[in-house]
Amino acid sequence: SVVWNQMAGHTNFFWQSPSFKAQRAGMTVLTASRGQFAKNIDFVVGVSSEMPCIIKNDVELSKFTNYINSGLPFYYNTEDSTFAATAGAAGIEWIPIAAGGEDFFFKLNYNPTFGPGSEWTSRIGTPTAPFKGDFNGDHHIVSNLPSANADTCGFFGCNAGTIRNLVINNANMSDDSHNTVAALCGYNSGRIDSCSVKNCEVNGNNVVAAIAAINTGYVSACYSSSTVNGNDTVAGICAVNTGSITSTFNMGDITADTYAGGIAGVNTGSLANTYNVGNITASDYAGGLAGKTGTSLATSYNAGQVNCSGSNAGGIAGNISGSNVTAITSVAYDDVMCTLPSSFQGGNSYNTVKTSTQNMVGSGLQSTLGTTDWVFTANMYPRLK
Repeated sequence: SVVWNQMAGHTNFFWQSPSFKAQRAGMTVLTASRGQFAKNIDFVVGVSSEMPCIIKNDVELSKFTNYINSGLPFYYNTEDSTFAATAGAAGIEWIPIAAGGEDFFFKLNYNPTFGPGSEWTSRIGTPTAPFKGDFNGDHHIVSNLPSANADTCGFFGCNAGTIRNLVINNANMSDDSHNTVAALCGYNSGRIDSCSVKNCEVNGNNVVAAIAAINTGYVSACYSSSTVNGNDTVAGICAVNTGSITSTFNMGDITADTYAGGIAGVNTGSLANTYNVGNITASDYAGGLAGKTGTSLATSYNAGQVNCSGSNAGGIAGNISGSNVTAITSVAYDDVMCTLPSSFQGGNSYNTVKTSTQNMVGSGLQSTLGTTDWVFTANMYPRLK
């Protein structure tokens, strides 16, 4: 249980159970001085989105990152919004935070800008100690993010929680020797909502993207306007997608040797309500939305160029194969912007609408995409609501 001590009007929280995080919903508080159960604990800092733990500067971001990556519980000081490995002096409100920040809420309260002397030199979450909480960027901008010089890297390394409302801008990830690289998140098994990667250059070896290099979870309402380069399996949103990508688009140019796509390099998950207007270039397996797909792909379109010298290229996907290709529905591409030789048939069939720019702008794709999630404006390609 969690004990609420009241001494001279001051409150302290002490973590007396390793299952603290599991008790936060509907938790009652024992008033030690009275021996009675008090009201619900929802007002406690960190356990709700309304009262998150604040990350206020580079020093605290660095400490927060190190504690998440340690895989151990840590503490938050509610009086001065600082993090610590252990609770400090008595008389200060210390909130115990579960390992990985699981079930706790954090909010970025400034715009991190990296450069010489920056306190932040790592990534949030590792393969052995992923981030498990809720990180609200509050629409703040992370600028000049450098290469992390490691595999599975980005601003977040591994996310098993929620990342939302965060902007990555002007990152220059120039190290092209590592794998599973993205500007925002290396490996996502949780949720990424309403995030963007803008004006960045993301380079890596294999499995490289702007939003998440590997997605086994959910990506929604995100976009990239950044350049992404790599050798194998490269994309604007997620290089490898076995999860779900919805209401998301790419405007950046994508270049790879093989498996390049605007949304996914290789898709064995679900793509819905997505579009690409960036240029896609690869020696083989190049597609407007995916380098290769064989699973669900719906209500999406491509208006970017696809440049490929190999035999697996298409306006929608470079190669379509698998047991669920019938789940590819209501997709279209602009055959004026994406001109492919007639022998290049990868992704040119399977319920795909091949049409001209004139028939794609304005209301031309209303019957294909529907009006629930899309906005149609004269002389413009459809946009997501």
